[in-house]
Amino acid sequence: FFSAKGWVIHTVGLTTDADTLKLQIIASTTGGVFSQADDAQQLQMIYSALTSLSVGEQTVSSSVILLRQDQILNQSILIDIYSFPATISLISQGTGAVVSCELASPSGDTWQDLSSGWVSVSTLDSVKQYTLHSGAAVGEWTVTCTGESIPMDYLRLGVRTTGSSVLSMSLTTDQAVYLSDTPFLVRAYVMDTGMHALLQELTMTLSVTYPNGTTTQLPMADVDGNGVFQAIFADTDAEGNYVVQADAAGTHDCSGISFTRTASSTVVVTSSSGSDLVATLQAPS
Repeated sequence: FFSAKGWVIHTVGLTTDADTLKLQIIASTTGGVFSQADDAQQLQMIYSALTSLSVGEQTVSSSVILLRQDQILNQSILIDIYSFPATISLISQGTGAVVSCELASPSGDTWQDLSSGWVSVSTLDSVKQYTLHSGAAVGEWTVTCTGESIPMDYLRLGVRTTGSSVLSMSLTTDQAVYLSDTPFLVRAYVMDTGMHALLQELTMTLSVTYPNGTTTQLPMADVDGNGVFQAIFADTDAEGNYVVQADAAGTHDCSGISFTRTASSTVVVTSSSGSDLVATLQAPS
């Protein structure tokens, strides 16, 4: 009945007496997932994981910090109610470095002091992740990183936060490849996927990283008043890959709740000798 209607059913076994075989069959025949929860903490984590499966994932914020030997840096991350479950990933972009990181809630509590059902931690190679589950506090969380052993001048440490796609941000350019000295137009918007409406009570900034690694910023404007923000980038004399990133910050038009979102893309700039490549990519399929 359910599979015939295209309904996906996720099942959870709550006790040792649960009919796990039947639950597995229901989940597998409808394209769902079966999970076993032995306690309240596992149930909370399963609920958060299923929420991610249902609504998808969106970049809430993304940045890179440069950490030196014995240096202590704080990075603030705004978590709103639309983000849960949210994952804060710390990605070390160097080998042989030792970095200690701690996460603190908006009230200043470390993650160890909080309910284990609200925050979970995992570490794999050069990536450390904090997952904030439903029930964790909203507001500015802080990651404190200490460079305990940095064998280079500085360590690039990526700080990326992802969450549910209830508020989804999109960034587009007219095309993926441009001739050098040709301006390109960037458009971006934030949508409430539940309301199917673009949000307008926000500010948006465009960051462009040149092929040589330097970055510049310029404001984006809602030119037509419809929630689609635009900016024209004209400094394209150098060949190579340009990374464009739009950062949005504002309040929800209906709830008034503050939020941040980030989206990025890559634009290739080539010389006039690469016009055949541009023509090929622009040609209709």
